[in-house]
Amino acid sequence: MLLKNSYANKPPATVLLTLSAMATALTALALYVAGNLGFIKLTAYFCSAIFVFALTTEGAFGHAILVYIASSAIGFLIVTSKINLLPYLALLGHYCIFKDYLDLKLKNRGVGFMLKMLYCNVFTAIGVLILQFVLNVDILTLFPDIPLGLIALALEIGFVTLELLSNLARNIYTSRIRNAIVRINRGA
Repeated sequence: MLLKNSYANKPPATVLLTLSAMATALTALALYVAGNLGFIKLTAYFCSAIFVFALTTEGAFGHAILVYIASSAIGFLIVTSKINLLPYLALLGHYCIFKDYLDLKLKNRGVGFMLKMLYCNVFTAIGVLILQFVLNVDILTLFPDIPLGLIALALEIGFVTLELLSNLARNIYTSRIRNAIVRINRGA
């Protein structure tokens, strides 16, 4: 959902630079927490995914991609177990960028939802393949007592939850946080 009404044309470069730095710092912090504090791992991964909304809301998709790249590089430096970066690298880091771009370009919400679910499945499969063949982690031994079909169902429920929670986070950002940023930028 691109918002164009708050700035004359597009936000000034200083605002985009500030938002990029803020998103990178907060994403790196969330990745550090996800990689090193196991008890809030899912929350930290979700937070690492949503900070790009500040940029995608302004239509700065290039800046959002640079935030993903910078956050990934910083994550490699600060996260002790590199396997903990895989959810961010494989899916979460770029999902919200894709989601917003798709929402901007595609007006049919049903088709958009199906494409988002397909996107999640494809990039999760890529992540699993990287775990299996590059990092030599046998996925089935991680969950020996859970049937594969149940794992797949849990992932699908997780993808739908990601979509719903990211919509909620976006709404909170656009209705509360963004307005404050625009007011500060205008000097009001």
